[in-house]
Amino acid sequence: MKNRPMIAEELEQIRNANGGSLNPSAVVSFGRDNPESAIHRELNWDDTDAAEKYRVYQAGRLIRAVVTVVNTPPTKVNAAIDNRNHSSRAYYSLPSNRGKAGYQHVDDIMRDEQKRYELLEMAAAELESFRRRYSHLEELAKVFEAGDKFKDSLRKPKGKLRSRGKSA
Repeated sequence: MKNRPMIAEELEQIRNANGGSLNPSAVVSFGRDNPESAIHRELNWDDTDAAEKYRVYQAGRLIRAVVTVVNTPPTKVNAAIDNRNHSSRAYYSLPSNRGKAGYQHVDDIMRDEQKRYELLEMAAAELESFRRRYSHLEELAKVFEAGDKFKDSLRKPKGKLRSRGKSA
């Protein structure tokens, strides 16, 4: 994004014109109706290109929507949960594979120490994002403390990394 302050002003203008709420359709309409706006400059107005990018985005949503059942051994964390089988995303896009291999199955990630560590780093980043989004809610202080403990305990695997089993 090239002009965040101007975009923020325009978004406020749209929000005020729509009873205090923002929705993506109103933002697109504003951009279409105001070709000199910062919002207009950030949107893709080439319909062929935008359509292809949107189909790729939709395909990514399809991949992320698929879940698999994960059997979790009992731990202190999940001891209170009766059913240790739970749903998890089936595929993840690890930062080291973006632009190369795409999404990988969670089973393959969990069998490889480096990939598993990378997934844990992603979880830590999501926890930090959650904290930034909701830091004003004091009721979440214990959640933030637990997140800090998790991040402090996260250690990169040492030495040559080995797979945890054969890939499927």
